[in-house]
Amino acid sequence: MSDGFDQLATLARVANDRLLHARPMAARQPALARLIALVTPAPLETDGPDGPLFGVPVTVKDSYETAGLRSTASHPPLTDHVPACDAALVARLRDSGAVILGKTNLSQLCGDIQCMSPVFGTALNPWDNALTPGGSSGGGAAAVVTGLSRLDLGSDLAGSLRIPAAFCGVTALKAGPDVFDMTGHLPPLDGGARIPFLSGGFITRDSTDLAAAFAALSGRPAVPAPAGSLRLGLVTGAPLPLCPRTTEAMRRAVEWLAEDGALTQPAPLDFQTAWRGYGGLIMASAAPYLRGWQRLALRLLALAAPRRPLRRAMLRGLAGQLRKMAETARETTITAIDRHLETTDALLSPVTAVTAFAHLPPPRLPLMQRSIPAGKHRVPYQEATTGFTVPFSLSGHPVVVLPVDLVDGLPVGLQIIGSRGDETGLIALANRIEAVFDRHRPPLWQQWQTRFSPSDP
Repeated sequence: MSDGFDQLATLARVANDRLLHARPMAARQPALARLIALVTPAPLETDGPDGPLFGVPVTVKDSYETAGLRSTASHPPLTDHVPACDAALVARLRDSGAVILGKTNLSQLCGDIQCMSPVFGTALNPWDNALTPGGSSGGGAAAVVTGLSRLDLGSDLAGSLRIPAAFCGVTALKAGPDVFDMTGHLPPLDGGARIPFLSGGFITRDSTDLAAAFAALSGRPAVPAPAGSLRLGLVTGAPLPLCPRTTEAMRRAVEWLAEDGALTQPAPLDFQTAWRGYGGLIMASAAPYLRGWQRLALRLLALAAPRRPLRRAMLRGLAGQLRKMAETARETTITAIDRHLETTDALLSPVTAVTAFAHLPPPRLPLMQRSIPAGKHRVPYQEATTGFTVPFSLSGHPVVVLPVDLVDGLPVGLQIIGSRGDETGLIALANRIEAVFDRHRPPLWQQWQTRFSPSDP
């Protein structure tokens, strides 16, 4: 720790107790951002005097119950919910010595890849306020890139960490589904059954912080980056057009890695099978609670969506049609990914087919489908946003998202997929890839702060 860090950490605790509760957010944000810059001038450490993240200012996605703080999951019936106990991961965060500054915004019950909260309003993308920061963890990604938080504790079901990180230009980890204890996460509500594919994770500004955070919260020590030439699989097979920004970013990433000596090879993946598996299993638990006529209506809606395969699979899963087929699809997807990882160090994939887009209001009628422009094409909302993320939610492989570059003024991210159970190895490899990218452009969080941060008076 740097000299004087203990005193600055104490100052952060005073800020947490007084500043955050005494002034409205609009008034306190510039002062708080400057305070955080003082408190955390160096990379996160793992040997603090009162825990591995001693004094580090962090935020918590409002889907985690937090003792003494409103914990709403952006769900109006929980507007005044103040739990007596911390969620398991929040307790772990406190035990690490971190200073919890507050909660961050999300979509209602983590249910959208935008960040429109009926409790707290719409979160804005820091690069362009007319655009979404992604969801459901949009508030956390915005907090990290703007310097309001050094780490945001989040969760990921279909891309809830990965999409905001890509849209805002920061780093994220979706751990495997069994790495973290998700007790105290909302949803589920009222002690309901565990949600399939729900994983813990967090957003940080870079992979160095990611490594320190994972070591602190998981108890698994960081490992060094791999030596020698990297062997990387480039995921192919998605029946989705990419927007021009995403296409350009993927080209740059592969070119920069090749300059560093990395060898890339195609890694075909049957996305249609993965989508059937995810859609069928994520909705299957709700199917028994529907009436017969409702299930029939869902089947008819699915038949009317032949060009929207992920949406169609989710409708059929909710109608109770796909359970056995979905389980087979999951095993097929896991086997295919594992086979590619036998001959590569990791797989690379876009995060989404599009970059951050203009805020889209909810559809006027239930179950209506929206679309998002991707160059000359329009891609259905569900596929454009989660089409590249849900295969790795389905399979349970850990994923790190790194920002590649700014393309025409907006960040574009990259998924790096590692072997199941090897989060530490994946983070170390991501650190090496990030170092390659950093030789071609400054870190995106630095670029944002240089471009947008208010000057000190």
